[in-house]
Amino acid sequence: SGMPALGAVVPRPSVVQVFPRGCVVAVVSPTLLRELEDVSSPQICEVPETQACLVLGHGVQPGSKRLEVFQLGHGRRGWISCVASSGRKLVTMTAPPGSAESARAEAEAMEA
Repeated sequence: SGMPALGAVVPRPSVVQVFPRGCVVAVVSPTLLRELEDVSSPQICEVPETQACLVLGHGVQPGSKRLEVFQLGHGRRGWISCVASSGRKLVTMTAPPGSAESARAEAEAMEA
């Protein structure tokens, strides 16, 4: 019977697994870039749909949905959510770490 054992916890994949450091993501729903992981930290700008970002790091709060990113083509660093509080997906991975696109993004971030 394909049911998990009683009491088995099926972990939801963490943002670290879904959006590993060094991957490139595209924003699929406009979201806010903020200075810090904390969602009440000052807002830098709105990140429009289709904007590409390099993932630099991940939030440390339990169950965090926060990504530290470099906004490609704009030279801005900050924090975005990968999932809205409603559960709507805000970003999608477009290039895995180690890909040519990721390497170009990392070079741009290093020059900024």
